[in-house]
Amino acid sequence: MNRINKNQITITYTLRIFWCAMLLFLITGCWDRYEIEERATILAISIDKVKVEEEEISSTHPEGMELLDKEDFYKISAQIAVPGRIPLGATRGDIGGGGGSTQEKVLVLSAKGHTLSDAIENMQKKVVHPIFLGQLQVVIMSKKVASENIQEVNEYFRRKAEIRRTLWMAVIEDNAEQVMNIAPKLERVPALFISYSFKQAVAMGKLPNGNVGVFWSRIDAIGQDAFLPYISIQEKDTIQIDGLAYFKGDAYVGRTKPYQIAYFIGITGDNPGGANHLIPLKEKDSLVMLQTTFRKSNYVVKMIDDKPQVTVQVELIGIINEVIGENIDISKPEVIELIRTEAKDFLTEEFKKVIKETQEKESDIFGFGKYIQAKHPQFWNEQIKSNSDYSKYYKNLSVDINIDINITRLGMKAQ
Repeated sequence: MNRINKNQITITYTLRIFWCAMLLFLITGCWDRYEIEERATILAISIDKVKVEEEEISSTHPEGMELLDKEDFYKISAQIAVPGRIPLGATRGDIGGGGGSTQEKVLVLSAKGHTLSDAIENMQKKVVHPIFLGQLQVVIMSKKVASENIQEVNEYFRRKAEIRRTLWMAVIEDNAEQVMNIAPKLERVPALFISYSFKQAVAMGKLPNGNVGVFWSRIDAIGQDAFLPYISIQEKDTIQIDGLAYFKGDAYVGRTKPYQIAYFIGITGDNPGGANHLIPLKEKDSLVMLQTTFRKSNYVVKMIDDKPQVTVQVELIGIINEVIGENIDISKPEVIELIRTEAKDFLTEEFKKVIKETQEKESDIFGFGKYIQAKHPQFWNEQIKSNSDYSKYYKNLSVDINIDINITRLGMKAQ
């Protein structure tokens, strides 16, 4: 009997020791944690290329070291969050989530370097805590950087494990550093304001989803080129989306006009809808504001005379928001049919124009080549073979547009 009790006690203690050992795996805690106050959290970065007469004292190489390029330096500026200055909720005096407090929420620092890594290391010398990019929201590049060195920019950020694929990149005409100094009145933190502006434009159907994850996927894709928002600064405290910056491989080659963003989204069939089109009615000497609420497109690729021909079939559903002109009654079915016909003809020509402009720059941001490669792989493997060859082929690719427009309801009355 005693022997049985001793065995039971031994088993009980063994089980207790086992479960205690298992619990150790659940209470290890954050062994590699960093307190927020112990990090220099960067929220936004601008990248410019500048010529400087004197090199900064570098942390990565000896002074006077022979380098590949002695004139062009990267100049980066960064918005660094000031610990304790960024409120997490509404505070007294804030209106609509805006500022209210006169304290600076971010610190803007700049540094130069021969490479991005060199510039970041030089910036690290100016802050006490280690630089952290896990909360990076936006990266703004000047057109010069996007035209010459986008591959180096991509490589730097893609190798950073903490970088989120939901951050936004954008291109500005010149002096990207000025974006770091804007002071929007509708948001406490400038970087969050810029990021939110892009997300809202996508939600409203006025910008295609083009965050950095999508951008990198397009750069790596076959038969397809990438795009980014092209921005400008308005009234010193806000930004405006001025078109799409499109790329040929890794290099910026051109941009659309602001109103052509809606044409791009119409061709690709991205939703939700929301773009407005001002349509001229030639027969009535009037104008119609047509808002597309839904878009659908389909690419049809056929081989004609041993060459691929792409037909884009577009379906648009929209409403009439406003009619400006005399002697036009939008309650009559024949007038609605006239508007449909005029809108179809007008948008067909405009869609063709934006495609033609990208063909001149050899940048297929619509992804026609992806369908050619998928539908006719033998032709691709024998005649095209690579993205660089396809860029030249795209210049003369035959693309046709077929648009069908349905008007579901009327909005504003004629004025």
